[in-house]
Amino acid sequence: MDYFPKGDLGKYYHENRVFGEKQAWEVLRQCAEGLLSLGSAKIVHRDITPANILVRKEANKQLTFVIADLGHAIDITKPMPMSYGTQAFSAPESLAPTPSFSVKSDVFSLGLVVLFLLRKDLPYGLKWNTAPATESPSVRAASYAAIYRENGDFKASDICTKFPFYSVNLVTLLQRMLQLKVDQRITMDRVFHISSNPKHYENLVAALELDLAAEKRFVSGQTIKLAKQAVFLDGANRDRKAAVQRCDSLTSELTVAFRKQQIVEEQLSSSNSATHELQRDLSKVKGHLAESELGIVRLIRERETALFEKRSTENALKASEFVVEEREKRIQELETAFAAANKQIAEQQSYRSEYHKLKSRSLLQVCQMLIFFVLYQCLLTFEICIYTLLNPNSICMTIPCLF
Repeated sequence: MDYFPKGDLGKYYHENRVFGEKQAWEVLRQCAEGLLSLGSAKIVHRDITPANILVRKEANKQLTFVIADLGHAIDITKPMPMSYGTQAFSAPESLAPTPSFSVKSDVFSLGLVVLFLLRKDLPYGLKWNTAPATESPSVRAASYAAIYRENGDFKASDICTKFPFYSVNLVTLLQRMLQLKVDQRITMDRVFHISSNPKHYENLVAALELDLAAEKRFVSGQTIKLAKQAVFLDGANRDRKAAVQRCDSLTSELTVAFRKQQIVEEQLSSSNSATHELQRDLSKVKGHLAESELGIVRLIRERETALFEKRSTENALKASEFVVEEREKRIQELETAFAAANKQIAEQQSYRSEYHKLKSRSLLQVCQMLIFFVLYQCLLTFEICIYTLLNPNSICMTIPCLF
């Protein structure tokens, strides 16, 4: 096994330097890559703590983080043992009376380790390695599980509690890693992907804004198309009404023609020529009626086609509006997160102004002390000179005192 002179992660960053956002991204990326290798082999570590992550400085002055201590690791394809790892960093599902473990359990533990190093303590009053010796692991696990149930999912205020304030990207990733429900927790491969690209969520917001703009343009185009279809449908309806009126008039004419036919048939014996003429008129009226009926059928088909196109366009418009509303909701949620970050930045600026005031006061006090010291030295020198003038014989003793 390689030698790690820097020790474990918790010891290194508590004794040497402050753990910041840059180091948090490196720990997430390198540890997620290592845990992905274990997950591909169906192995869960179950004991991810700062003490089980070793630190080594490479030749290029970059830090390497290595996961160690597989004493609690298990194969998830085999029956689960009734045992626990370090419970202060365990996932909620592993603290149940019948604990269950998965690769997402290591995701929760890794997120809690990074949160511990950023905050310098555990949230909700949890303590690491401070439980009484007489307390059994099952009792301690039940108490930790009850704390998680009472407080619910981690909020941004639980992660970013004081200066320095962290980016929305890091806070959002830690919130997704620290989801109490396993099915809502992010996977280890997504943790590795996002930690390799720290601006993932900012890029996602930009892409969503572009998609929203494209959807709005598509909706406006569909609205224009729907308006054109409505104009066409109004014209078709007017044509249909005109055809119906024409058909009604032809029907009335046909009724009159039938009456004339009856009169002509009664007078057939007296006027054959008038009957032939009336029959020709009747045949013409029937031809006009057939043409009008064909025109009505054609207009009805055109109206049905226009109605079908209108329904299709309305359905497409409704689907587009639903997608736009969903994406606007997601944009509003992200804007809320950005507003919280801006508020934290304002608080950071107020802290900086107070720091500069304290610094200026300290400089003023130092200047006052220096002036007092110089005046004191001048007074002392003046007294020595007076003493020398009054006692010439002691000049040999006073000269060394001046130096």
